[in-house]
This record gives sequence, structure tokens and C-alpha cells, in this order.
Amino acid sequence: MIVVCHGSAASAATPVVALRPDATAAFDGAVRAVVYAGGTVYVGGDFTRAYAGGRAHAREHLAALDARSGTLLPWHPVADGPVYALAAATGTVFAGGEFARVNDEERAYLAALDAATGDLDARFDHTVDGPVHAAAVGHGRLYVAGEVHRVDGGRRGGAAAFDLSDGRLLDDWRPRANGRVHAVAVAPDRVFLGGAFTELNGTGTRFLAVVDPYSGELETGFRADPRAAVHGIAVADRGVYVATAGTGGRGFAFGPDGARRWTFATDGDIQAVVVVGAMVLFGGHFDHACRTGRTGERGRCVDGTQTRVKLAAAAVTDGRLLPWRADANGVTGVLAMTVDLSVGKLSVGGLFTAIGGAPQRRFAQFSLG
Repeated sequence: MIVVCHGSAASAATPVVALRPDATAAFDGAVRAVVYAGGTVYVGGDFTRAYAGGRAHAREHLAALDARSGTLLPWHPVADGPVYALAAATGTVFAGGEFARVNDEERAYLAALDAATGDLDARFDHTVDGPVHAAAVGHGRLYVAGEVHRVDGGRRGGAAAFDLSDGRLLDDWRPRANGRVHAVAVAPDRVFLGGAFTELNGTGTRFLAVVDPYSGELETGFRADPRAAVHGIAVADRGVYVATAGTGGRGFAFGPDGARRWTFATDGDIQAVVVVGAMVLFGGHFDHACRTGRTGERGRCVDGTQTRVKLAAAAVTDGRLLPWRADANGVTGVLAMTVDLSVGKLSVGGLFTAIGGAPQRRFAQFSLG
């Protein structure tokens, strides 16, 4: 899962995230992907129903809400399988996942949809051979990653790129990972790839790599060590922040060269990460944040814990645990997060049925003050 912070955290006043969620539509299955575009938040996942206005509404794996009011919108494309990734460009929403058809037309694993109507973009029709787990927009391109080994008959190594102007596959961007790619994030001069790989472009680089946004060549000067498979990446002014699994879970902050700035540990996997002003928010399967970065057998925090259930906040500067707390329930907990400073909202998706002390099923939105 990828998160790009919309708006400028550096130039705006530091936002404060509410402790309780807004009233919004809810869903009958997991929300696995969220993205903002203008005043709309688009969601994707395993669901087939949305709940709003006291009744159920058919929404097969894709839906949209008014970001400011939380109202369910009529946008209603139909995918026949789970959606794992969403990205947005002007007038278009890109969806990736494990589906074969969208709006009753063949679109295996990847589709482009009109952001207003939900209609398929006929120009964007590619043959992809495996599930898409992540997507991001930047540099005039759509970048996708996952179990992607062939696109339009050509070999790929877990990732591919498409031209936003005409939808064509870009043959010159072919990074090659030797394992699944879970996350992709775009920075002004680079693209981050995270996953379960140990090599990229034939060079040993474990779980997190930087490639050129135009050539796909590996940036060998970036040498990070996340220690376990990366599931989420957030790019911000101070560097890059990642969510990892492994024994327990860890969130890492790395500088531009990959040097580790700090480690944040929990007693369960961290699946998602987002930066909101001076806070780095982590979401996942955990029930406690560790007092230090040390964990032991089965993810046990060695030096004591503080309760943080499925959500935790750390300081951007040094990774210390912050008092903000909006616990979620469930075993799986939080799977996706994104923020848009221009509309002043943070969105959280997952398998919870309560969050921040309020009943809210699988999707929640918090206001920024």
C-alpha cells in the first residue's frame, strides 16, 4: 500500500488529527485502498455493500464518498473481485486488484475509470498477468506494482508504468524484483518500491529500493535495511517512512540516502503508514506499541509496552510515541490510510467495526484541525 500526502505539510500549519471519526458511510467487507481526488474520497476492497442513510446500497468493490460530508456518492463501477490499490489523476481513477471484469468488460487486475461517471476508459485496456497490489501517480505516469510478471505480453519484474496522457505501456521502465512488490511511492526525483524481494535489477537490496522514475534503473546510493517485508511507504519532506511485518511489526524512518533515522516497534504487523504534519501514523494488526525498538519471540516488546490498538502515532523527528490515540478493534485492524491536507481529512480502511470510540465499519474519516 502507498500513501502520498496531498498538499504541503511544510508550508501549512501543523494539522491536528481528531480523536473521533466523522460520520460517514460504512461497508460490509474490508476496505483495502483509499485515495483522494478533489473533494472526493474513493475506496476499494472486498465489500459488496455500503451502508448509508439507514439502508444498504450495492457497491461491488468500489465506491466514492464526498470527502467533506462523508456522504455516499452515486459513483458505482462494478468489479468482480477485490480492489487492493487506487490512484487518481485528473478526471481518472485507476484501480488495481484481483478482478477479471469491470463494468462487465474484461479488465484483468487493472482498470481506468472516469472519476465522475465510473465508466471505463476505453483507451486504457492492458493485459496484466497477476494481481496489482499498489499504484501511484507522478512524473506524468501511473506506476503499478504487485505480482506483475507480464504486461501486454512483455516481461515485467513486479512493476510497470503507463503514460498518463494516452494510457500506453512504457517499455523503457522495467525494474526487476525477485519477489512480490507490495508498495510503490513517488518522490520528486525517484520512485520507491517496497515488498518481499531481496534483489532488484540483479543487485542485492532487501525489501526497499529506489529506482529512477524514467529509466527504472536502481539508485545504488540508497541503502536502507527495513529488516522485513515492506507493506506501506509514505514520502515526506524529511525522507521516507515504511511499514513492515516480520516478528512483531516495525515502522522505520530513513533519510534520503537510506540511513536509518529511527525505529518504531509494535507487537503485530504494521500494514500502513501516513505522515500528517509532525506525526507519522501507523496502522496494522498490533495491540501495543513498544517502549523501545526491541522485540523478542513472537513480537513481544522486550522493554515494556503502551496500549495502542491497530493505530499509533509517532513523532516525525525522533519516532517517540505520541499521546494521540484512536484505537480500532478486530484482529486484522487497519489495512490502508491516506491524507489530503487540502480537504483536511485522514481516511482509514480495514476490517474494524469500531474506531476512535465510535461504531464505524471498515472505513473511517478523521478531520484535521
